[in-house]
Amino acid sequence: MRNLFILVVVAGTALLSGCAADVAFHAYKAVDAASSTQFRVANKDGIDLDFELEKAWAMPFVKREIGFASNSKCEYSGVLVPWDRTWEIVQNMGDSGTQQVTPPNPGVMAGHAALIYERKCQGQAAEEMMYAGEMPTGRAYLGRKFNGAPFVPDHHNASTQDMFRYSEAQRPLWFQQVVDRLIRLSPTSPDAKKVVAESKDILIKLYPEKAAAIDAALK
Repeated sequence: MRNLFILVVVAGTALLSGCAADVAFHAYKAVDAASSTQFRVANKDGIDLDFELEKAWAMPFVKREIGFASNSKCEYSGVLVPWDRTWEIVQNMGDSGTQQVTPPNPGVMAGHAALIYERKCQGQAAEEMMYAGEMPTGRAYLGRKFNGAPFVPDHHNASTQDMFRYSEAQRPLWFQQVVDRLIRLSPTSPDAKKVVAESKDILIKLYPEKAAAIDAALK
């Protein structure tokens, strides 16, 4: 029902223009905020990324709270990992019965995933978690490195979902890919190794078949 409501808002937005479209867009954003758990990078200056696909950036995140102010005393640990589209996209073209197929585009960065794997609240033991979602990025043309590299402004939010609530078939197509990337990078990337070491137990709960690979990567 939640996803159906979001689709109705998006469809309605496509039919509107001007102020009405703006209202619909903000309505969609409100639904998105209410139906997902949103995180932003904790660094007030944002985070500079680069063009590398085989990369990981471990960092603290801040949870977006609904309301005028947040009284949260919790800190969140997470990571940004690039992903590439290794699957085709099939689109139905109206009522004609024809389909448009976009082939996979491996090796080309398609976006960045945010994985939030630990919560630490004041006076409480650390809690494992695994929330994941796409992190919107900007391009550093003005005011940063002037090289067009992706970066994450501090006001961009990743709309995440609890991966334990979904089967593998229901999770984002990039999710297992970025987990595999973290494991593969661990022997050479301090950031990836930190994330895999700290989230080892929860990764194995999600993917028991990867336990041997995780242990080998952390040696």
